[in-house]
Amino acid sequence: MERGNLNLAILSLFFLIVSIISFFDNTLITHLILLILGLTIFILITNKITKTNNKLKLKIFFSFIASLSLFLLVYGIWILGKHIVDGFGFVLIIVFYTSMIFGIINFVIGLVLSIKRKNRKDFSYNLKPLLKILSLFCILIILILVYNPLIISIAPNKIVCSMASSPLNKAHCLQNLYLKTLDETICEEFCEIKNYDCTKSEFSCYARIAPIKKDVNICIIGYQKGANNMAGCVSNVARETQDVSLCELIGDIIPEGDLYTKDFCLNEAARYDSKL
Repeated sequence: MERGNLNLAILSLFFLIVSIISFFDNTLITHLILLILGLTIFILITNKITKTNNKLKLKIFFSFIASLSLFLLVYGIWILGKHIVDGFGFVLIIVFYTSMIFGIINFVIGLVLSIKRKNRKDFSYNLKPLLKILSLFCILIILILVYNPLIISIAPNKIVCSMASSPLNKAHCLQNLYLKTLDETICEEFCEIKNYDCTKSEFSCYARIAPIKKDVNICIIGYQKGANNMAGCVSNVARETQDVSLCELIGDIIPEGDLYTKDFCLNEAARYDSKL
């Protein structure tokens, strides 16, 4: 076996192993390793493809479809695999943009090599079957990734949300659902999602529904269910109803937080109370 082919085989094996590990326990480190391995593999393959007797447009299309395949594969592994996610989705933003940047780097490298070697015909290789396979792969991954947003947008109940394929998508589905229905019982579902930090989402759920319904009892229920920062929920209701008396619940029934104190609640309610 040629040294180049041996290196490619070893890197591909490592990529497969890291992909499997990432699918069951993904971190930003394994995500970055996948991107670096993918970029290296892409460069080795492109170095050969651009030396073949294929037309320039086929070489450029290979660069595009191979780059897209890497982006979709690495991003898809993150979306579909198991990983701890933050309630605001900042980690997902990092994953998306790093995957996209590496994909763009891949394409630029492939484009430059394709143009520089447009007249190279070192050996014959029929590129069309590989392009068809990569195109079908991209279509398949796109369909899988579209499945989650579809579930999120049409989900009529909590059961359908549980069918989403990743923790973050399940959380997004529940968020859309409680905003549509204003059903505070949905708030408990966030902490039923495995591998998901539910603290912020659970708080946001109670803290957004209660002031809309102008019902401070929802905050009390949230506290009884173990939700954190329910003093903030009370403050939201007091502000919406312009009822400073609700702030007495903070400290008496619901404990104060680092930010959401009784004084904070009184100030919030007073600012919106036209009678004060």
